[in-house]
Amino acid sequence: KTLEYCAKAIANGQYDGVVIGGSATDITRGQIIKSWQKLVFTIIRLAHYNNIPVLGLCGGHQYGARALTEHPDSVIKNPLGRNMGTSSLWRTSKGIAHPIFAGITNRTLFQWSHSCVVNRSMCKHEHFSLLASHPMSWCVAFQAGSFIGLQFHPEASVFPLLHGVSFIKRLAESRKQALIEEGFVKDDSDFDRFMDEDITHAPEGLTIITNWMEMIRSGFFHK
Repeated sequence: KTLEYCAKAIANGQYDGVVIGGSATDITRGQIIKSWQKLVFTIIRLAHYNNIPVLGLCGGHQYGARALTEHPDSVIKNPLGRNMGTSSLWRTSKGIAHPIFAGITNRTLFQWSHSCVVNRSMCKHEHFSLLASHPMSWCVAFQAGSFIGLQFHPEASVFPLLHGVSFIKRLAESRKQALIEEGFVKDDSDFDRFMDEDITHAPEGLTIITNWMEMIRSGFFHK
């Protein structure tokens, strides 16, 4: 009912912006798309059609690609494996000039946790602008009209505990066995090393959220 209300409110222009957060439910080919996921796709399309800003984060980034292309292979299991921890990204020329990355450099750290990615071919779509890549995924930031998708977790930096460190560590703890089975870490000892060495502070995620809100305030999406 909440999603239905959101869809109606978006259609009526009652929101200045919408954030689509992460999801533990994949939308790769072969997955049964649930009714609530279809409604999320509808919300994204409605907002896009009405030029309402949408920020898709991690799962929301993937949902945006699926909703706007309507292609079952828009999101795939990452052939390079899971990406989890703290690392930087590489901005394209469009990304360097884009206000969503104002104040960000190619050394800026962000928090990551995902095993699916937006298919490279989707970010070659004529209506998509590729903004950033990562060694583990070609398309980690894109814009399509009023939709901006980010594969990383800038919202994690909003949490008061160590700029997302506790957020990612809790996710890792909950998936420890899966991480070992996938070969992401070798064993318990390697998992402890990962927790100590590969997850660190990433305060600039908050800058991304602030930039997006300033883009809405300044009328960026209506120019």
